[in-house]
Parts: sequence; C-alpha cells; structure tokens
Amino acid sequence: MPKFDGSKIRLDNPSASDTNEDEVAAPARPEKRRKKRKGRKTDLFIQREKAGKIGAFKWNDRRAVHLLSTIHKGEIVETGKIHHRTKKPILKPDLVVDYTQNMRLVDKSDCQLSSVECLRKSVKWYHKFFFHLIDVSMLNAYNIWLIRKDIDPTKKPKLREFIYNVAYQLLEKYGQPTTNIKGRRHNPLPDRIIEGYSRHYPIHTEMVNGQRQRKECYVCNHTTKRPKKRTRVNIICNECKIGLCVGDCFRDYHTLINF
Repeated sequence: MPKFDGSKIRLDNPSASDTNEDEVAAPARPEKRRKKRKGRKTDLFIQREKAGKIGAFKWNDRRAVHLLSTIHKGEIVETGKIHHRTKKPILKPDLVVDYTQNMRLVDKSDCQLSSVECLRKSVKWYHKFFFHLIDVSMLNAYNIWLIRKDIDPTKKPKLREFIYNVAYQLLEKYGQPTTNIKGRRHNPLPDRIIEGYSRHYPIHTEMVNGQRQRKECYVCNHTTKRPKKRTRVNIICNECKIGLCVGDCFRDYHTLINF
C-alpha cells in the first residue's frame, strides 16, 4: 500500500491516462471560520422590549450590554464626541449617555472604597449587602466630617486613616481586652463563682405589711442533678438578688457552674 506523506495534490479534471494508481488524493480540509476578535466593536444594533412602564434594551458594543429603564425609549443619539479615526460622531443609546453622565459620583465612590472595603467572601447574599452598607456609611461619614471641619483639601487625612481612627475609638469604648494565649477557648466563669463568698452572703428579704417577702429558690427550680421543686424562701443573696435556700443551694450556686 502506498503511504501518504501529507503533501497536497491538485487534480483539475484528471483523465484516466494521466492518473496513476499509486497516487492518492489528499483529503479536502474544511474551511475554517474566522472567529470574531474579542473587544472589537460590532455594527451598531439595539433590541427593544417593553412590558408596562419598564423597557428592556440590549445594545451591542464591544459586548452585549443589557439595560432596564422606565424613562428612555432606546433611541440612538450623538454623544458629542468624534471618533479619532473615522472622524464621525460617536452614537450611543440615550439611556447609555444618561447613565455615563449621571453615574460618575457612584463610580468615584466605588473607586474610593475599593482599597478599604471590609467585604468578605460569604455564601449568604445578605452578608455582602451588609458589609457594603458599612463601607458606604463610613464614606458618607468621612465626607460629612470633612465638610463640618472645613479642612484644607491639601492637608485632609485619607479615608483609610479616618476608618482606622473610628475603629480604634469604638474598640476603646466598647471593646473587651483579649489575651494572646493560644489553644482551645474556654467560657469565662460567672461572677457568682469568681467572687465566691467574698462579696456574696445571705440576707433576709424586705418587710412588707409586717411580713417578709418570699421568693422561689433558684437552685431548686433550675437544678439538673436532682428532682426540681418549688421552694419559697425569705433568704436572698445580697449581690445576686435571687432567692436561695440557706445551706446546699446557696453553696452550690456560688461554687458550681452546673448545679
């Protein structure tokens, strides 16, 4: 069998006399379709669909752009700019022109927040929304602070410094000190156990109409290690202000986490 070496053989209506049995025609290769280059503008084209007062528009620029509007008709208008090559006016839909002119401050705010945003990855959509609200609130507070302080624009602090100062002040007022001890975290002990009997001792309840008020014993009513019962006593802890039986209940409440 003859071997095909991959070379092209051109056959223009060959006759039987000039055709050799050893010659094999190369298979025809399908023509390759030229792919459209990404980022290249296509012909100006816009699709319009309307449902009630809402209009949906699809505009083909470098890629498909989808827009919704209630006040635009999707008409092609001049942008006031001239193409640097064709020297022709640049045309765009009216809602794209309005969006470009009126969304500059929004784009500027997004640019300012891009380097200081507190956004974190999360599966829940409302987490992202919540963090974005915090970022926008900090930017609004920063702008209001600059206006009220009437600071020189050349000496104003950066947004990052303002956010750090706000965070430090909040931590100083509401934060809790933490330790650098590594390992498994444990729940802090309640004050009733840490302070012990140094500040906690039994006292009688107040007198009302010649009789002392009675309260239910907290340990007897909430115990998990023995049968619960309702016991009314006239003894309370001077710090905790809850009723406790003198003896085991008072001791267990101030020495055990689970009684």
